[in-house]
Amino acid sequence: ISTEDMGARSVEDEIEVNETVKIMLEVIDTYLTPTEALIIKARYGVGGIKSKTQKEIADEIGMSQANVSKLEKNISEKIKKIMSSKYKIKSI
Repeated sequence: ISTEDMGARSVEDEIEVNETVKIMLEVIDTYLTPTEALIIKARYGVGGIKSKTQKEIADEIGMSQANVSKLEKNISEKIKKIMSSKYKIKSI
């Protein structure tokens, strides 16, 4: 592979990643409850929300850190399933 090919490939990869992020945000805003969306956006710092720890999120929404942890795991699985079934994206 030439250097030119490698450069083109990284641009293509970046475009694909950007498209995946757009779809993921659409999934978050369309298919998650407001609390689920807040947890994921705050945990990973997406959608204009600053990244926070599970404890910070728990304190903010009035639940235990353990519950936020469980919800985060369930929400991540929900997003993966939706992206796989509706958008045919297998890995995120």
